[in-house]
Amino acid sequence: MATNKKPAHVGNTSIIAPTAVAWSNNDVILVAWSYPGPIPDCIGFTVQRKESSQPDSKFAALPSYVGWSGGKNDERKPKTTDEWPLQRFNWKDLVAEPGVKYVYRIVPLHGPSDKPQPMDARYWLTTPEVARSDTQAGTVRATFNRGILATQALARKIHKPGGKALSSSEVQEFVKENIAALGAAERQRLTGQLLDTLLAFTARAKRSGRIVGALYELTDDELIKVLVDLPKNRLELVLSNDNDSVPDGKTASGKPKRKTVYDGLNLKARGDLVAKHGDNIVTRYMPSTGIAHNKFLVYVDDKNIPQAVLTGSTNWTPTGLCTQNNNALVVEDTAVATKYLEYWVALKSDSVANTVPKSPAPQHGLQAKALRSAGASSGATLKIAASRATVWFSPNTKARIDTGTSKAPKMPSEPADMTAIAQLMAAANQAIFFLAFQPGSAESATSITFLDQLAKVAIDKPSLLVRGAVSDRGLAQKFNRAIYDEAGWQNAAAVSPAGFSTDFGYFETELVKTGHAIIHDKIIVIDPFDDENCHVITGSHNLGYKASYNNDENMVIVSGNKELAIAYAVHVLDVYDHYRWRYKLAQQREQAAKKAKAKGEPPPKFPNLTKFKPTWTGIFRDTDKWQTRYFQQDWENFTERLFWVSDGEPLPPLLPRTNDQGMKVTPEAVKESRKASKPRA
Repeated sequence: MATNKKPAHVGNTSIIAPTAVAWSNNDVILVAWSYPGPIPDCIGFTVQRKESSQPDSKFAALPSYVGWSGGKNDERKPKTTDEWPLQRFNWKDLVAEPGVKYVYRIVPLHGPSDKPQPMDARYWLTTPEVARSDTQAGTVRATFNRGILATQALARKIHKPGGKALSSSEVQEFVKENIAALGAAERQRLTGQLLDTLLAFTARAKRSGRIVGALYELTDDELIKVLVDLPKNRLELVLSNDNDSVPDGKTASGKPKRKTVYDGLNLKARGDLVAKHGDNIVTRYMPSTGIAHNKFLVYVDDKNIPQAVLTGSTNWTPTGLCTQNNNALVVEDTAVATKYLEYWVALKSDSVANTVPKSPAPQHGLQAKALRSAGASSGATLKIAASRATVWFSPNTKARIDTGTSKAPKMPSEPADMTAIAQLMAAANQAIFFLAFQPGSAESATSITFLDQLAKVAIDKPSLLVRGAVSDRGLAQKFNRAIYDEAGWQNAAAVSPAGFSTDFGYFETELVKTGHAIIHDKIIVIDPFDDENCHVITGSHNLGYKASYNNDENMVIVSGNKELAIAYAVHVLDVYDHYRWRYKLAQQREQAAKKAKAKGEPPPKFPNLTKFKPTWTGIFRDTDKWQTRYFQQDWENFTERLFWVSDGEPLPPLLPRTNDQGMKVTPEAVKESRKASKPRA
C-alpha cells in the first residue's frame, strides 16, 4: 500500500488535488492517479518505475503493447509508455519482481503522437514505495493466482496465424504439457505464489502436529504428493467425490454422447492416500442434489490445539491453480481454527455414519440433523488481532432446498449466512466489489444469489460504486438488467469472462478457458478503505441459497482489516478491468448476429461470431479529448478515477446527461449495458 497526496475533498464538485497512489497484493501492483480536471493537450501518460533505493535517473518506462489507432505490432514486441502512452488514470504492473520495493512516476505527455514529449514537471506525480508480496495483515495472509488464460501474454505464446483458435485437442495438449506438468513455465506463471501457499501450509505437519482437512477436488500431482508424503498419522482428510465423464457412443441423431463416471477424477488420489494413511482418509460420496464443496485445511499442533486454517476458493487441481481466478486465505488464530476443526469433526461423523458403496456411488443419509445443526449454530464473530472474523458453515438449514415445481414454484426462505451477507452489503457507504463462479441459475426466479440482494442495494443507493465479474454470463446480464430497468443512474455493473476471438489491430486471438470455470473466486469486498467497517467475504461458499441449503461449504467474513480488504479489492478490480472490454465486445458480436437475423439477412461473415472485429484498434491520436469520460460525471470512469484516491469518502453519484433542451440523454455506456442485458430473442 502506498499513497502520496495532498488533502482531498470528495463531493459533488469532485475536487481532488493532484494525487498518486499505489496498492498491491502478491500478484499485481496497481498504480492510480488523479488531477483536479483534464490536462490541456495531454495525449496520455507514461508510467515509469525504479527501485526505491535508486536515484531518479533510474526511472524507466513500463512496457506497452497497444499503440496508436490504425497501427499494428506484427513483431509482437512491446514499446514503452514513453512511446505508446496510457490514456487512462490507472495501470497494473504485472512484471514487477516480487518482494522488490518500487516507486512509480506518472508523467503526462503532449505533442504529436509520433513523438510524444513530457509536459511541465509541475504535472508529474510520484508514489511512495510499494512492493508486490503476499498480504500479511495481522494474523491473516492472502494469496492470489494469476489464473487468466485470455491474455495477450499467453496469446503471443500460442499464436496461430490468421486468428485461428486452438482446437479442443490442442488445448488439452497445451494444458498437459504447460500447466499440469510439474515445473512447467506457464504453470509457475499462472499459479504465482498460490501453489507455494498450499504446499507450505501442508508441509507444517512434516515437522510436527497434523493436518486435518476437507477437499472437493484433488487431481494435481504435486499437491497429491505433498499429502501422501506426510508422515503417517499426520493427515486426516475428508475427501469428496469428483465425477468424470467419458464418451458413450452417439445419440439417435448421431451426436456424441457422454456418461458420468462417479468419482472418476478423485479415485487415483484417494487410492494413493489410503495406501499411505489408511482410515485417516474418509470418503464422502455426495448425492447429485449437492456437493461436498469445501477446500480447507486446519493445522493442529502436537498438543492437539488448532493453530491455523487455510481456506479460500482453490480446488487442488491444475485448473484450480492455473486456469481459474482463485485465492487462498491463511488465518493464524486458535479460535478460528477451533471452529473449523469442530465443523470438520461433524463432517467426519456424518460421513462415517453412512456406508460407502463398494463401487463408487452416493452414500445414503448424508447431511443429517447433527451436521445441519452444526452449520446452523455457526456465525459467531471472533476477535482476531485488531480485526474480526465471522465463520459460517453449510449446510445450515433444516433440510435441502425446496423450490417446488415448475407449475407450483416455491420461494425458499433466506438462510442465515445469506442474511448476514445482505445486511453487510446494505450497510455499505462507498463501494462493493465481487467475483463469483456460478452462485445460481439466471433463468430461475427461485434460485436466489447475492447478486439478487446486491441489485436491490445498488438501486437503493445509487452513489455506491458496484463492480464485479461472474463466470456465468446469464447472471451478469440478469444483474445489469435489474439495475438499468430501474429509474435513476445506478453506478453498478457486472461482466462475465470473454476473450478476443480473432486477430485485430494490436491484439491476437485468445484462449478463454480449459474447463468449466473461469472465475472461480467467491469474493465480496465492502468499503475497503473503511478502517472499522471494511469487510472481505471469501471461502468455498458460492454465495447463493443452494450452497447454504445443499452443499458442504465454509465462508469467512474478515472485518476491520483494511490492508486485507484493499488487497482483495485490487484483485477483484484487476479481474473486472481485464474482462470489461472483452465482455462488451462479446455482447456486440451477439447483437450483430441478432440484427442480421431480425432483418432476414444471411448469417454474418464471422462464422459462429468468431470473426467480429471492433472499431477501436488503438489509442487515440493527437487529442486530449480521451480524458472526457474520466471527468464528466455521466461516465462510469468518473467515479472509478475517484475511488482509488478517495480515502474511503462517499463518491458522487453518476449524473444523467442533458441536451440543450434540458432533457436527459442516456450515456453510451448505459446504452451498451442495457443492450447487453436484454433477454435473448
